[in-house]
Amino acid sequence: MACAPDDVLEKARTEVMSETEKAFKKRFPADKLAKEIALIAFSDMRDYVQVDEAGAAKPLGFDQLKAGRSKVIKKIREKRRILQTKGGDDEIVLEDTFEFELWDKEEALRLGAEYSGYKPVARIKAEIDHGLKNLSDDELEALIAKLSTGKI
Repeated sequence: MACAPDDVLEKARTEVMSETEKAFKKRFPADKLAKEIALIAFSDMRDYVQVDEAGAAKPLGFDQLKAGRSKVIKKIREKRRILQTKGGDDEIVLEDTFEFELWDKEEALRLGAEYSGYKPVARIKAEIDHGLKNLSDDELEALIAKLSTGKI
């Protein structure tokens, strides 16, 4: 009995998807994915900067970071300007701005929760009509005065 063309295509697509999924799972095992997500989810800014007694923050060098922590850094940007002042003396002004951004912690926590089987929390918005919107300023002040004396 011959297979219909649609059946052949569906069987081929299923086989390709199955092989693709196997290759993905082999290259990205679940425990490795979980560790990478956890690194981001539980990252702490103290692992990346040092603050001196004067309150100045200084980024740690890669050689000072704990193993694997550099994976949490999304981007680094440094802007450095060196200017020599006019006037003959050899005074040099250095302006140095260093910024870095970590990967999104909230998203990593969401992925970790999903991976662990937690369901997202439903957000509920409730509005209560207590009738206070229609009070005049004088009526509102009188109500506040009564509430503060406990005579309601």
